[in-house]
Amino acid sequence: MRHAREAGATKQEIAETIAQAGMFGGVPAMTKAMELATEAMDEDTGKDTAR
Repeated sequence: MRHAREAGATKQEIAETIAQAGMFGGVPAMTKAMELATEAMDEDTGKDTAR
């Protein structure tokens, strides 16, 4: 997720990618991936505001 953000992906694009991957990995895996991505995005947001 962090590399995707560094490459210019938006939060919406990352969420959509995880949702699509959920079709293959199942809903529990998609839910966990969304939780982890949200945490990572929140950490990135915190870094941006600290500057």
